[in-house]
Amino acid sequence: MNLTIISGGQTGADQGGLFAAKDSGIKTGGYIIKNFMTENGPMPRLAEYGIIPLDTTDYVKRTAMNAKTADITLWFGSTSSRGFMATRRECGNYGKPFLNVTNMSPSDISSKLLQLLNNKDTLIVNIAGNRESSNPGIQNKTYNAIKDVISILKNNSISRQTTINTANEILQSEGYAKFIESYNNRKLLDKTRKKKITSKPKRKTCSCKKK
Repeated sequence: MNLTIISGGQTGADQGGLFAAKDSGIKTGGYIIKNFMTENGPMPRLAEYGIIPLDTTDYVKRTAMNAKTADITLWFGSTSSRGFMATRRECGNYGKPFLNVTNMSPSDISSKLLQLLNNKDTLIVNIAGNRESSNPGIQNKTYNAIKDVISILKNNSISRQTTINTANEILQSEGYAKFIESYNNRKLLDKTRKKKITSKPKRKTCSCKKK
């Protein structure tokens, strides 16, 4: 499963998504404002998560970069914040899907992502939402939700690969080759029989002259 989770690195939903992905063995990344700044101060260790600091303190520019990079943005938290408005607007500007998943189950979120995965080789998901100070507990909620979503996606990927492997084993087996040979011989025999039945003998013409 070629999945990448990115975010803006802020406390709350952003970090919840990053930490869940890292703990699940999923690639992480994203863009943060200058000096790895969060509401709790600089957090340079976010570099370990593939987070790239921009040369700006403008949160909107950071939001735009993550929206542009991702295939879809998932929002966790209140929809009355300026962050929500900015994130939804930037996703629209780049023609990228934006989904408020705050009250959705991990199963429903996974279904939405699987629809995108079916048409893509890779999927980059941007996790956005409220910072922890404005919505206490949102980081833990996002962490648990993303952990569950990744688990579902992994299980789906394993099931699909198992089905593919099984199908390949059948196709390469000696029994299948014999079945195909027998099937083709039977088709050829049926075609020959049908040709004999439908073909009519030519009527003989008399070459004798009338007296």
